[in-house]
Amino acid sequence: MTTYSVADVVSRGKKEADNKLATDTTIRALLPNPSPEFEQYFAIVLDSGKLEICDVGNGVKKAIREQDVNCAAWSARGKAVVSGSTDGTCAIHMTSGELRGVIPRPPDVDESYEVTGVSWLKTEEFLAVYSLKEQDQDSPEPKKYSVIQSAKGWGSFTYHSFAWDPLPEAFEPPRRLLPARISSTRLQNWKPDLDDMLIITSSHADSIAILASTSNKISPDQENCNELMLVNVDDTK
Repeated sequence: MTTYSVADVVSRGKKEADNKLATDTTIRALLPNPSPEFEQYFAIVLDSGKLEICDVGNGVKKAIREQDVNCAAWSARGKAVVSGSTDGTCAIHMTSGELRGVIPRPPDVDESYEVTGVSWLKTEEFLAVYSLKEQDQDSPEPKKYSVIQSAKGWGSFTYHSFAWDPLPEAFEPPRRLLPARISSTRLQNWKPDLDDMLIITSSHADSIAILASTSNKISPDQENCNELMLVNVDDTK
């Protein structure tokens, strides 16, 4: 992995890399810290299932988990990271490596599922995507989504599962290994109505889904306000 200083590239036209960082194997996900205060820290998920936090300024890496990690996401303040595991659980770690909590599988998710996507929504709220560990390559991949809310300092959890998959597999999906990898982009505090929005898609879908929490309805079929839910938005606007 090669890192560059954006300021030096833009202002001085510098072409040389600031640092070259070696990893044990190929990178599955490279996650920049969302807080400007900690912008030098990146979370790295390797294809081996290892989760690391790297200071790209000095090249120092810290192993947070050694194996079984599929995906990860930063907290809004960049002081903790949540990771999704092959056993269907999620783990919450501080950047020091301290384990602060484990999120069990939802009641409707058994041991045949693993976590393939995770987003940290609020201090004690997460979105997790669960996929079957083994499936027929010629069949659509069943996935389950759940908004998870924590109480008692990440000691107990409630689950709000989606009624259906907002990202069904494409009619002619690309030739990629399953499970599908989930990608999300977030927009917050967009006045006047938008409190939070996740724009999500997957490596095997040909569509984009929007999950939003708004103070007023932005979609005719939106059931409630002030809670994250699937909404249909006229993208021509």
